[in-house]
Formats: sequence, structure tokens, C-alpha cells
Amino acid sequence: MEDLKLVYKKVHIGHNFSLSYRTMGEGKHLVFLHGWGYPWKIEPDFISPLAKQYELIFLDLPGYGKSSSGGMRGTVFEYAQTLGKFLAKLGIENEAILIGHSMGSVVILNYLVDHPKFGNRILFCGLPLGEKMPLWVKLLLFLRLQKLIFKFHKLSQMAVDYISRETQKIGGKKPERRTYEGSVEPEILINNALSVLESKNLKTYKSVAAKPVLIYGEKERFKKFCDRRKLPCYIIKEAGHSPMTEKPRETAELILKILKKD
Repeated sequence: MEDLKLVYKKVHIGHNFSLSYRTMGEGKHLVFLHGWGYPWKIEPDFISPLAKQYELIFLDLPGYGKSSSGGMRGTVFEYAQTLGKFLAKLGIENEAILIGHSMGSVVILNYLVDHPKFGNRILFCGLPLGEKMPLWVKLLLFLRLQKLIFKFHKLSQMAVDYISRETQKIGGKKPERRTYEGSVEPEILINNALSVLESKNLKTYKSVAAKPVLIYGEKERFKKFCDRRKLPCYIIKEAGHSPMTEKPRETAELILKILKKD
């Protein structure tokens, strides 16, 4: 990876609330938001081409990695507000290019609801919206509304394991238990997943200045969005739900290609 090196930094957003992020490179700011269940697994082949032309910022969302939870329940709506505060704290709210993976894409989408005039480039990798809400999700919603699921830690962990298996299926991989980096509570993971499925903001594409570019892996079921949305859409061959780790160099080269069109 030549002489490129990621550096961990921290910003304080409020009392006892700090956000951590990893950064490297110089130039325009590419802000990456990770998906459900884990902070970014950053592949050298992914960051090396990008860091030669841009400053890369990999944010740990509240409750993940080295970021504190800030007392949040862990919904994408809270994360969207936090993203706004983070960008403002760094002074890049008018300059940042936003790139989200899976849940991170939904966070950005909800950020656009409050910032409809945001006009910079936005890339969504594996945007997980549009599926019908299955029965098991409705059950979890009911349990959460009844405040039952949080009374029993074991029940919460069982729910997380189930959501984890279902989530991994979208990429066509053999289901297996995820690693949560030991820093994410089951309740936060549940609220992450359910708030993504509750999100109804896909229609905001029509009301915001920025028009997102969609990226999907060839093996994931969400790629059918490419046929439904009147938005630029690209497919990474032989990749599933996480092309940044499965096909890191190809994904980085595609991002560079997209950004050069500005």
C-alpha cells in the first residue's frame, strides 16, 4: 500500500459524546459510512487508488468501533442527524462526497431529508430498501413497541443472530454468525436493522439536489433496483453485498470513474 497510512482521529460532538474516524490522503473529502453490524473492514486495494486523489474519511457510527453511543437507540434517523453534526464539526458540510454501504446508504438518504439542497456527489453501495417487510420483522417491531425485547438480553442476542443470518443471505453467501467487533450492543443492532426497514424516504430522490449513483454486487438481490430506479447504476461482477471487500480494486476504480464524470 506504498507509504499510505490510516490515522485514527476523534471529534467531540457533545458532552460525553465523541465520534472516531480513520483518515488518509489529501484532496476532496470522501466520507464513508459503514453498514450494519460492523465498522469498515478497509482493504488496502480499495483505499490505495482512492487516497492518491482524495482525502478518505471512514466514520465509526455511534456505538461502533471507537465511537461512543451518545445515549442513542441506534436508528438511522439519529445517525443522519449525527452525520450532519460530524460534517459541520469538520467544516466540510458543503464539500464532502458521501459514500454509504448498505445501512450507511440509508443514513445518507435520511440526511438528505433534512438537507435537500445538498448538491455534492453521493454514492450508494448496496442500498437495502424496497423489500417487503417479512413476518419476522413485524414480530420484532411489535416486541420493540411493547418494550419486551430489551428486558431480556438473551432474547435480544437471538434476534440479532437471526437478523444477521437473513442479512448475509442478500449477498448469496453461506450464512454465518457475524463478528460485531465486541463494541455494539444487541439493542443497537436491532434498532439499526429495524429502522432501515421502517425507512420510507426512498421517494426523496425526487426532492433533493443530489442524485445518487447506485452500485450493487452481481450476486446480491438488491441489484434489481437498477431496473427500477431512474438513477445511474453500476454492477460489480462476481461480488455480493460488500464489493468493497470482495472486489476492492475494481470497486475503487469504479468510484474513481464515477467521480471523474463531475
